[in-house]
Amino acid sequence: MPFGNYQELVDEVVDLVGRGRIRNKVPGWLQLAESEALAEVRDLREIKYKTTGNLIAGTATLTLPDAVMGIELFQLDESPVKVVKEASIDQLVERRAVENASSDRYPTMYAWNSGRTIEMAPTPQIASAYTIYYKGAMLDVNELKVTSNILEQAPNYLLYAAAWHCAVYTRNSEQEARFEKARDRYLRSYQKLASRLRDTPQIGSNVRRGDHPQTTGTSA
Repeated sequence: MPFGNYQELVDEVVDLVGRGRIRNKVPGWLQLAESEALAEVRDLREIKYKTTGNLIAGTATLTLPDAVMGIELFQLDESPVKVVKEASIDQLVERRAVENASSDRYPTMYAWNSGRTIEMAPTPQIASAYTIYYKGAMLDVNELKVTSNILEQAPNYLLYAAAWHCAVYTRNSEQEARFEKARDRYLRSYQKLASRLRDTPQIGSNVRRGDHPQTTGTSA
């Protein structure tokens, strides 16, 4: 994939059209390009995001963003990185039973409580920074939106579709014709790919090591 995430794609669109002043408009054009593709391609719309923050010492609960549908990775940004593993409520209760006798300062597991809230064990003893990669609904293209199945499977479509919208906006007829041709070519390729994959487990966002560059540490 030529672009590792949406921010790299925004940079590439700006470079392609040669107009740095339109950077703030590119996320909107990418979102529009995604909507246009989804009108043509029936595909799962799993999006991967990331969110960061700091655990509060003495607090075992954490509320996640509104759009979250499932956690792919919960890591503590220590050195080395510590991965907090998903567990059941029963496992969490068992872990808390020995919490007071433990010297652990970091949570080692989490379990879903209700809605967007997760419970951690042991209870954090220090305000450790964390990063969570999660699946969520398709929202605006912004600094949190890491990747999606469209970006993974049809990156060049998004590139030229956004560039085409830029050419229309700037009334550059030469670029408009060139980018429209490339956009349509890559959209057809995406339609064929989605048709082949639709009924297989491969459809949707794929987790790869490159999606989570910090995960080089050990489990907490």
